[in-house]
Amino acid sequence: MYYFNRLVDQFGGGEDVFVCILLGFALLLANSFIKNNKKRFVTSTISSLFLTAEVFSLYLTQTFIGYQFYLHTNLRGIKGMESLFVLQIVITVLLFIGLVVLFQSAHFLWIKFKQRIKKSDKIYRNRKILMISLVLIHVVHGRFIKDTSTLLPILAADNSGNFNDVLAKHGMSDYVTPKNLKCTVGKNIIAISMESLENGFLHEKYAAINGNLRKLKENWNFVQMSQNVGSNWTSGSLYTSLTGFPAYFGVYGNSIFQTAYHSNISSVSHTLKKAGYQLTYINGNADGGGVKEMLGILQFDKIIDKKNAPKTEFESKFGLRDKEVFSAAKAELKRLSESKQPFGLFISTTDTHFPDGFYDERMEAVISKQKSNFEFTIATLNYLVGDFMDFIEQNNLEENTVLFLYPDHLKMGNPSLLEGTGNRSLYVITNSNNIKLNNKYNYQIDLPKILLQGAEVEHNMKFLTDYLPSDKDQYIRDNTLSLTEINTNGIVNSEIEPLTVVDSTQSH
Repeated sequence: MYYFNRLVDQFGGGEDVFVCILLGFALLLANSFIKNNKKRFVTSTISSLFLTAEVFSLYLTQTFIGYQFYLHTNLRGIKGMESLFVLQIVITVLLFIGLVVLFQSAHFLWIKFKQRIKKSDKIYRNRKILMISLVLIHVVHGRFIKDTSTLLPILAADNSGNFNDVLAKHGMSDYVTPKNLKCTVGKNIIAISMESLENGFLHEKYAAINGNLRKLKENWNFVQMSQNVGSNWTSGSLYTSLTGFPAYFGVYGNSIFQTAYHSNISSVSHTLKKAGYQLTYINGNADGGGVKEMLGILQFDKIIDKKNAPKTEFESKFGLRDKEVFSAAKAELKRLSESKQPFGLFISTTDTHFPDGFYDERMEAVISKQKSNFEFTIATLNYLVGDFMDFIEQNNLEENTVLFLYPDHLKMGNPSLLEGTGNRSLYVITNSNNIKLNNKYNYQIDLPKILLQGAEVEHNMKFLTDYLPSDKDQYIRDNTLSLTEINTNGIVNSEIEPLTVVDSTQSH
């Protein structure tokens, strides 16, 4: 029963699994009406594709098909992550084939069923009622409508307006665009976004493998934070952490950045650039999810990833391992500190990615075997963070520098590892004593304000969170269309000449 419950949790819980089973029965009944084999093959294929996609969405995101699933199934968005999902892809293909066979046999199965059951005429007459009832239960029960409604902006958002008019339309006429930003230099910033390392992994349950982060939580300032919709995937979290907006871009998804040449949406990086900061971003592979182009229009000076970091024999299929990411961060931090200019160093880790992480055998030299590969990757990240903090201290680099550590989003997939760790949430750990939040309910959209406030950067930047009521997540859910319209009109694109982001090839 334990393993059965874990399997159910992997697909969003009992309620979602029940609704998905009902959908399967409804589609089976619908195909049983079709007597023509060729027509039924077409409907069976479509039905199987739809149901398989719903099942895979529940597995991947614990939600029915919505905007997050739309982004995750974008081929460019999953670039480099395929190796993590080989088994899941094989099972998905087999499921699709099995459903096609089942639905194609629906009419034959119905005939056999009628022959075995008495009063088959009455059952036959009520078949349509049964099918419609199943569909209605599927639609109105659980989260189906809420999850599916996030797809609405894909078709409905208007991206043809003047940005100032769009802002005024949505009550943000005093929003400050990048060209009107004013700011003064504060402290240097080091921000470390940790893949999927949510608050539960700082619990005592994981004290043996996460001691360094638990120590930082105890000794530094700890800001509790909740995940908001529109920022619950890696590239979406990055966009939100810099701009304060959920990453809704309609039908374009993150591909909107491929032809972008300017952003009218202000960001932390715009503000820091105005104050003369050097900005560097380090990640295993910035090609995924449109990240490289996004950072280009948000005015980062330098991107370090697998294309320009020193080559090793240990890259994963995604890109740099976290070990190499922190090695590059050390070298870049040395360079930045020696330049005597203020700087912002933004680091994103990858190896704790759902479902089982990228296992780095080299770390077995310093980390003992764990119960699962994922727990080993957590221990690896904990070790690397501790080593990076030691490097900063040993080289006296903490002076005039504020550090922020936070997860990019909640762990996707099976939540069983987090049993007994309390309510699931995010956080920010920082050595800054300057964070003064007006609202105890902090979400990912509050992160840009926290970064600038913690670094004591004086500015006139306005944030989306400044315009919202206390229930920010619900506001985002209710105003997805409006936020999509702001984003798509704020990112200026050219269909003639795509943006080219030039990587720095400067040696570390």
